[in-house]
Amino acid sequence: MLKDMIQTSLLLVTVAALSALILAVTEAKTAPRIKANLLQKELELQKKVFPAADFFQKQDIKLPDPAASISAAYTNQKLSGAVLRVSARGYSSDLVMLVGIDLNGKIKGAEIISSSETPGLGDNINSEQFSLQFCELLNTNPEPNFKIKKDDGDVDAVTAATVTSRAFCSGIQKASSLFVIAKSKLSQTPLASD
Repeated sequence: MLKDMIQTSLLLVTVAALSALILAVTEAKTAPRIKANLLQKELELQKKVFPAADFFQKQDIKLPDPAASISAAYTNQKLSGAVLRVSARGYSSDLVMLVGIDLNGKIKGAEIISSSETPGLGDNINSEQFSLQFCELLNTNPEPNFKIKKDDGDVDAVTAATVTSRAFCSGIQKASSLFVIAKSKLSQTPLASD
């Protein structure tokens, strides 16, 4: 009986060790590809939130929010604005988003990179209809108020997702504030890459 327990335990330890090894090797092999895919997705979203730019370059600017980052947007090798990566607290998760802003401080676009909001409710913030209203606001109102209508703003909240809608608007406001702080520190022309 003792011998059977030892054999079973050794078998279990061996299977667990092999499983851990397989997981570690798989993670090591897939991590670079996952990172490259995430960078590609972010580049595509940068282009979406700042369509006029033809080149983006991450800037080494210390922002008051350590989770935020900024990339300069260039058009024909000249600084035309920036894309900020910010996060805002939603109902059940942080919304991580990109916000494009031109040199005049005008919002060019905003897209969510990741969120884990409630399926069927808060995750509707990713819908095309929700983001289209921002484009319409930007085209029809020179000074849009990026707050939901319930808070005396111009944005229609997603039905049953007021907190998430507020978080999206908060992310835009945060990006706008950070842009004001960082604007003068942006490189006027792209820096040579290593």
